[in-house]
Amino acid sequence: MQISTFDPRNKSFCFRMDGYKCFFRKTGKCSLELTKSETEQYIKKENEERKFVIDEDSHWYYPKNSVKYCQLLRDDILQNGVKREIIVFSNSCGHYSFDAGQHRSCIGKRSNISSIPVEQHGDNESLCSHCSSMKSSLRYRIQALFRKSFWFIG
Repeated sequence: MQISTFDPRNKSFCFRMDGYKCFFRKTGKCSLELTKSETEQYIKKENEERKFVIDEDSHWYYPKNSVKYCQLLRDDILQNGVKREIIVFSNSCGHYSFDAGQHRSCIGKRSNISSIPVEQHGDNESLCSHCSSMKSSLRYRIQALFRKSFWFIG
C-alpha cells in the first residue's frame, strides 16, 4: 500500500476509547494539558494503585490510560517523528475513524503536529459509529450525555 501523510490538526475524529485506553476518558483531563505538579500527583496515585508494569528489560511500561502514556509518546513523536503509519477513514458525517493510530492522531491534533504517515485513507459513505449511534439509540444518547459511551468525538 502507498504511504502518504495526514494532517490531524483540523480534523474531527471518532475515537473508540474508554477509561482503560485513555487517560482523558478515565479522568476527564487530558494528560497533555496537565501541569508538572498535576502529573506528579497522578503518577503518585498510579504507583500506589500499582497501575504500572515492568517489562522484560526492566523498563517502566505505562498502560494506555496512564498519565505518562501520551506524554511519553508525544515526546517521542516530537523528537523522532511518527514511526508507524495510521489507518484512517473519512466518514460521510465529516468525522474520521480508525483501524490504527488513535493515540498518535489525538496527540498530533493536540500538539499541533502537521504530518502523520497514513497507510490508507479511504472514504466511507456511512456515518461514523458515534453519529450512527446518536441517530439510532436513545440509550446511547443518554450515555454520551454523561460521557459513558464507548465512542466519542475529539
